[in-house]
Amino acid sequence: MPSEILKRVGVPGRGRHYKLPSGEVVPSVTNVLSVSPKPGLIPWAAVRERTKCIEAARVLNTEGHLEGAKYLLELVKRIGEKRRHEELLDEAAAFGFELHAWIEYHIRGGEKNSRQKIPPVTVTGHAISNWLRWWEAAGILPLYMEKRVHSLELGVAGTLDMAGIQKVDGRNIIFDWKSSNALRLEALIQTAVYMQCVFECKLIPDLDGAHYLHGAVVRVPKQADQDVEIECIDSKEKLDGLLETFRALKLVWERFA
Repeated sequence: MPSEILKRVGVPGRGRHYKLPSGEVVPSVTNVLSVSPKPGLIPWAAVRERTKCIEAARVLNTEGHLEGAKYLLELVKRIGEKRRHEELLDEAAAFGFELHAWIEYHIRGGEKNSRQKIPPVTVTGHAISNWLRWWEAAGILPLYMEKRVHSLELGVAGTLDMAGIQKVDGRNIIFDWKSSNALRLEALIQTAVYMQCVFECKLIPDLDGAHYLHGAVVRVPKQADQDVEIECIDSKEKLDGLLETFRALKLVWERFA
C-alpha cells in the first residue's frame, strides 16, 4: 500500500493517529510508545525544578528590594508557570526536529531536492559535524526518507527516518536518528516496528520476511568530536523480542492512555 495515502489525524485526548485508505484510524508508533516506562524521569524532573527555583530565589535575593508577600509574588512570577523539565523537553524536541530536517536536507542534495528551502541554522555544529563524519564513511545508499508506513498486524502507523542499502554488502537497513543523551530501549522498539511496517508495505522488493531487514538506531552526540553511537537490530530473535514488547505496550496504551 503506498505510504503517501496515509493521512495524519488528531484524535482528541488520544494523540497523533493516521487514517488508512480503508478508513481505519490507527495510533502513531510514538503515541503508543508514550506509555513506555521512564523510571528516571521523575527524579530528573524534580532536580531540574528544584534547581530552577533555587536560582530564581538567589537572583531575587541579590536585588534585595522586596520582602514578605511581594517577594513571594515576584518569585512565583519569575519561576513561571512552565515546569523546568517541560522547558528542557521542548528544547530537546526542537533540537531533534532541526537535526532531522538538516540530515534530510543534506542527503537529498540540498535545496533542489529537499522540502527545506535552506538548511536549519540553529542546530549546533557539533552534532552536524559528528553525523557528517559518520555518514561520509558509512557507505549508505538512501532509498526512502521521512516515509509514512503502517502495519496492519500491529495496528499502527508512523514516519520512518530513512531506509537505505549498505553498499559494501547490500544489507537493507532501517535507520532512526536520535539526539538524546543515551540510547534507550524505546528507540530500538520504534525501529523494530518500522521494520515490520516496511515489510508489510513491501517498500523494499525481494524481502522474504522482516528478518531480512536490519535496523540501526544512530545516536548523534551534541558534544564536539564525538563518534555517533549505533545499536543494531541484526537478528530475527532480537527483532521478535522487540515486537513482542511493543505488542504489550500497545495493550497498555489501549487500556490506559
